[in-house]
Amino acid sequence: MLRKICIIVLFLLSVICAKADELTFRIKGALIGNTNYQYAYLYQSDTKKLLRVKLENRRFEFTGEIILYKKDFNVGFIFLSNDSAAKFINQREIIEKQIDRQYRMIILGRHTINVTTDADIKNAKVEGCELNKDYDEMNLAGHELKYEQFIDSHRDSPISLLLIRGILPLKHLPIFDQLNFQGLYDKLSNKIKQSEYGLETLKRIKNL
Repeated sequence: MLRKICIIVLFLLSVICAKADELTFRIKGALIGNTNYQYAYLYQSDTKKLLRVKLENRRFEFTGEIILYKKDFNVGFIFLSNDSAAKFINQREIIEKQIDRQYRMIILGRHTINVTTDADIKNAKVEGCELNKDYDEMNLAGHELKYEQFIDSHRDSPISLLLIRGILPLKHLPIFDQLNFQGLYDKLSNKIKQSEYGLETLKRIKNL
């Protein structure tokens, strides 16, 4: 169940739309503990670019341009490898092909982002962008099925829209069929509801 939600959320995050805003991002990373990885990779969902840097003293740094479409964030996926020609493998491929590939999804925005990790990149600590904190709290709420509580405490966060859009296609499942999606949407601040991303979300709710 949670895998289905993750796949839908990752797909929603990777959709490319019109009306873009470009900005510069910076990600600084540090590895702790014993690890033999030589390269760090960043896959950008907006441009579909895969960046690679060689680890120096167990540290890495990515800089570049991101494009924002309709919302104030985009996403990247960081993974580690010893392969200098590794490719990004998304969650659907990992599940279907039973590939042992770990990565950490991060929210890219208007801040420098710091990543601290050991060899288990999926549990990396991410700091420097408030939306990353919201995203981690959304995942926790998803595991605990506390969707309404999450939105109650994140009324002014676009990540709440991401949550609603992620579970909308699963409305037919027993654990979701009692959720009032219009009610969840109505809890959000006017700023979030009136954003282009918010209005698109409302349209999807109306089309249920």
